[in-house]
Amino acid sequence: MSKETNNFIGLEAFLENNIELRDTTYIDPSTLIASYSQLQLIYGFGRALCLETKLDKIPAATVEALVKIINLERCFIATLNDKNSLEPITRHNIELPEKFENWPVSKSVINRVIKDGLPLLLVDTLTDKSFSSRQSMHLNQISTIMCVPLGIKGSVKGIIYADSRRVADKFSKTDLLFLIALSHYVYLSLANSIKINSKDQSDNETDQKNLIKEMLSMGLVGRSKPLQQAYQRLKKVADKDLPVLIYGETGTGKELFAQAVHKLNSNRNKKAFLSINIAALSETIIESELFGHEKGAFSGAIQTKIGKLELANGGTLFFDEVAEIPLKIQAKLLRVLENGLFERVGGLKTLHTNIRVVSATNKNLEELIKKGEFRADLYYRLKGLSIVLPSLRERTEDIAEVLAYYLNKIGSEKRFTQLALT
Repeated sequence: MSKETNNFIGLEAFLENNIELRDTTYIDPSTLIASYSQLQLIYGFGRALCLETKLDKIPAATVEALVKIINLERCFIATLNDKNSLEPITRHNIELPEKFENWPVSKSVINRVIKDGLPLLLVDTLTDKSFSSRQSMHLNQISTIMCVPLGIKGSVKGIIYADSRRVADKFSKTDLLFLIALSHYVYLSLANSIKINSKDQSDNETDQKNLIKEMLSMGLVGRSKPLQQAYQRLKKVADKDLPVLIYGETGTGKELFAQAVHKLNSNRNKKAFLSINIAALSETIIESELFGHEKGAFSGAIQTKIGKLELANGGTLFFDEVAEIPLKIQAKLLRVLENGLFERVGGLKTLHTNIRVVSATNKNLEELIKKGEFRADLYYRLKGLSIVLPSLRERTEDIAEVLAYYLNKIGSEKRFTQLALT
């Protein structure tokens, strides 16, 4: 067995006043300086533990160190859950069934350590007077045992347990010192990690509440993960000038998302947000609505009309049902997206506009490209960022909230039972 110790503050007083071994002797604190190189190892390992915030890494690193330093056969670390039952979080060379009473270890030793909050060393289980008659030790042929608490009496959070069934192996007082020193590092690291994780969880909950509140201000109702993910994806590029292509079925809120893109862009949200529903207009009207026209450009053009490309200058233009744009107009629109240049219908003067384009469709544009119904070059101009909006059937947990929102919006006092909503 090795002779490992630790030099952390207050350990000498703790050893003198609190650690009573089963052979009624006390540990001599001078053993703490038995090996300078091994102290360095403990110090380095302790620093690594205290800097670790991921719970799953701490126990495994601890057991790895124990196996290297102490000639043990079996080892595990277990923590107490909310029901005050032990749950193993890492182990070495031992199987631990779900029920504690079936663990192949000395349960009497473990229970004593948890109750007293003090370390326990059984150098030889056969000669120890306090535990020599315990059935679990004989049944599992355990020769030597060490067990230390994670925490102090009244607030023990778990244990580190080590034993050996090899008769030649005998744990020493120095081995116990090493385990005690290590247990304090583990306890502090676990406590710090829990605090950090709790704070992170609290921060995440606050962030989520703020996100839902922000979405609601945009008219986006719901707190389901698919809806939040779509909105967060949009937020990442909202303040940039990338074109945005929104996919979604009818009623999924494509225009609300388009408006959110505009509102979240600090460089454009003071300017106009205009929309055009392509599917609702004829080809002639689409061209006039977009590019404008000069007086006399066609029958009925009794005055000059300024198109939405001009009106939206500096702001955002939303193309709803963009898949329905006629091929002739697609070519003219492509030029606008490339350099901002266009002419009004019937006009000769070249105009310039600076717009951000947001488009929406419920059709597969790539399939339309294969059929020759949509230009590939225009598609790639529109597809700066693609966002797929979830349908309400994909976020059924939002139905009640959406329904209540719109009933309240129209001033209706009508309400639906949970049965009706399902």
